[in-house]
Amino acid sequence: MLLVFFFSSVIYVLESESGNIESMPRAIWFTMVTLSTVGYGDVVPVSTSGNIVVCVLIVVSAIYMAMPIGIVGKAFGSVWDDRHRLLLMQRLRTRFATVGYDPQDIPGLFCNYDENGDGELSMDEFRRMLQQLEVEAKDERAHDVFQAFDNDGSGAIDDSEFIKTLFPTAYKTLGAACGSLNALLKHLSRAAVALIFQDTGALVACKLPNTMCQAAAQ
Repeated sequence: MLLVFFFSSVIYVLESESGNIESMPRAIWFTMVTLSTVGYGDVVPVSTSGNIVVCVLIVVSAIYMAMPIGIVGKAFGSVWDDRHRLLLMQRLRTRFATVGYDPQDIPGLFCNYDENGDGELSMDEFRRMLQQLEVEAKDERAHDVFQAFDNDGSGAIDDSEFIKTLFPTAYKTLGAACGSLNALLKHLSRAAVALIFQDTGALVACKLPNTMCQAAAQ
């Protein structure tokens, strides 16, 4: 607005002498039309000084409009390039809801596909999980989603990374229980851990000791 009032005032002073632009509102109208690059042509400067000022206004308008358009265009391009990953993640959320999985069920689900019992899913294990959940994805798209889940760049994803990316709100809610549960599990025997898993059918959404997945697998 400061830019509009500045140029409007200058144009009004220069053009009012010839009676071309007889009021400040008219000068503001002309400045707004020029600044927005619309250019109706109903008002034009007639004085030499007015033409010079309007030339400066045109250059400033081009720069002024280029910045927000460039920012919006870049954001749109980024989202468009990432659309396949975003759509696949949305299909994952929808599929979890369809089969009745809640975020707190994901650690138990990870245990089912964690073949080596290291508490994390490799790319092959992750792809196998997608197939079992009937979530269709090309290898390239599945790899992009896997990379999005792999927050620490370790080449594998654990349940906490998965929930944090796919269900960020639930991750914040469930995260408070992680510390106390992990502390408890450290003092439990493997058989007791297996019994807890069998009774609850689901685990709290946090990175659990490897014995949990090993016990659950048995």
